[in-house]
Amino acid sequence: MALSELKLKNLKPKDIPYRVPDSNGLAAKVLTSGNIKWHYRYHIYQADKRIERTYIIGDYPNLSLKQARAEHSLLRADVLKGIDVWEVNNQQKKEKPIVKSSFGEVAKEWLEIRKSQTQVDDTWKREWTHLERFVLPKFQDTAIKDIRPADIDNLLQKVKRAISIYTAKKVCWTIGKVFDRAYLLGKVPVNIMTSSMAKGLGKHDTKSYESIKKTETLGRWVFMTENHSSSKDILGCYVRLIAHFGQRPGEIRDMKWSEIDFKKREWTWEVSKTKRYGIKEFRVYLSDQVIEILKDAQKLSGDKEYVFWSYGKDNKISNKGVEYRMDALGFTKDIVVPHGFRTTFQSLGQDVLGAEFRVVDLCLAHKPQGTVYNLATFWKERVQHYQDWSDLLMKLKAEYQRTQIKILK
Repeated sequence: MALSELKLKNLKPKDIPYRVPDSNGLAAKVLTSGNIKWHYRYHIYQADKRIERTYIIGDYPNLSLKQARAEHSLLRADVLKGIDVWEVNNQQKKEKPIVKSSFGEVAKEWLEIRKSQTQVDDTWKREWTHLERFVLPKFQDTAIKDIRPADIDNLLQKVKRAISIYTAKKVCWTIGKVFDRAYLLGKVPVNIMTSSMAKGLGKHDTKSYESIKKTETLGRWVFMTENHSSSKDILGCYVRLIAHFGQRPGEIRDMKWSEIDFKKREWTWEVSKTKRYGIKEFRVYLSDQVIEILKDAQKLSGDKEYVFWSYGKDNKISNKGVEYRMDALGFTKDIVVPHGFRTTFQSLGQDVLGAEFRVVDLCLAHKPQGTVYNLATFWKERVQHYQDWSDLLMKLKAEYQRTQIKILK
C-alpha cells in the first residue's frame, strides 16, 4: 500500500533501520534515531552485470511525500533512459569551484523580494517549492550567466514528461522571474527566458469549474446532502453548507469558531486572496438554515479551533475528503466540484431570484464594481440575498422530494 502523510507521521523508530515502500523503488527509510530519509532503489546494467543502487533523495519532513514523489519521477525517467543517477550525483558532489552569482544565490534574493509582493504566503511557498523540487538540484551552484536556453528547455521537457505540462509551465514562469532579477542586477547580459519556452511545452487543458446550472439538479443536491446517513458528521455538515455560501471552498474549510458570532448572525474573516483589491475583512450573514448546520457542527467540534475540524495534517478536513463524500452522494467531478458552487450561487441567484449583479458579486467577496471611490457594501441587500438563497435551496429540495414520491407511487 502506498504511503500517506498520516502514515509517515506515525512511523516509529525500531532497534534497526527499516524501509517502508511507496512505489517504483521509492521508500521511506526510518533510522534508529527516528529520522526518515527518502530512498530510491533501482538497478542498472554495466557490462551485462546487474548493479543495485540506492539514491538518497532527501529527508522527511523537509521533503514532503508529494515533493519526494516528484523528484523520484524525474530520477526514474532518467534511469529508464539508462542514466545512472547515483553516479551522476557523485560526480557533481566532487570538488566544485566557488561560483559568484550562482542561480541559487539569485533565486534566494528573488525569494526575499517575492515574499513582500504576495498577499498569501502559500503563493511564494508554492513557487519556491517548484525551484527546490525541479531547478535547484541541477542549477543551485551553476553560474547563472552560464545557463543556456537549451539547459532550461531540457529541464522543462523532463518536468513535462514526468509530471505535467501545467507544472512545467509554472516552473518556467518561476525560473523567468529569477532571470528577471539577475538581468536587473546586471548578472546576466540578457534574459534568456523568452515566451517561446513556455509555448514550446504545448497547451494544457484549461477547463472551467464544473457547476450545477439547473434548479432540478440543485434540488437533488440539497436533498441528498440533507438526507444522507452521514449528513451530521463533520464532512456532512460541510457539504450541506457549501451550497448556502458563495465563498471559496478553502475559505469555508478554514472557518474558525472565533470568527462566528451567533448573536449578530455573522461570519467575519480576512479574505487574503482579494485584500489587495480592497476586500480585506469580509462578513457573511448566517441564514436560519446555515445556523442550523453550524449548530450541528458545534456539537462535534465546538471545543476545537476550526469549525470543520479533523485529525488530518492541518487539523481540518481536506479537499480530497470533500470530493470523496461528493462522489458517495452521486455528484462526481463531471457534475460539480466544490468551487463550482460559486458559479451556481451567482448564476442562479440572478436568474431565479432576480438578484442584482452587484449584490451577488459582493457576496462572493469580489472587488466592488466602479471607481476606486466605490466603497459601498450593500450589507442590507446582501443579508436579504443570503436568506433568500437559503430559502430557495429548501424550496428546491422540497420540489425534488415531491418528484421522487411521485416516481415511487
